[in-house]
Amino acid sequence: MSTTQVFRAYLVAGLIMSGVWAYNAGAPVWEHAVRFGFLLFVIAPILFELYRRRMRTVAPDEPYIGFFRAMGAKACLLGVALGASALLTPSMGDTADYLVAAGIVVTFALAGPRLHPRLLVERPAVAEALG
Repeated sequence: MSTTQVFRAYLVAGLIMSGVWAYNAGAPVWEHAVRFGFLLFVIAPILFELYRRRMRTVAPDEPYIGFFRAMGAKACLLGVALGASALLTPSMGDTADYLVAAGIVVTFALAGPRLHPRLLVERPAVAEALG
């Protein structure tokens, strides 16, 4: 993947995550946690399985994004976003959620491409042998 493609992928992911956050503006912090927990622990594994199959077909020798590394990064971002929302909401009201959503996009767009090489893992030899 080229640098531009990596940036676009993280930008799109950030826009989706921030869109979900902004859509739920004004919701209590626990509701954000439940919705993003659903995205993180239900939807993400399904998408990762599709991604893994695609990578096996399109580029079988290339490294791919490690599931647990990416989930750890997303969980950290979710924790920071929930903390920021909890701290900002008493003074800013519902506007805090929009600020947090903007922060999610900026974090994905700037940190994502820089962390991308650390998220990649090599295909294990056992997985290649099993197919």
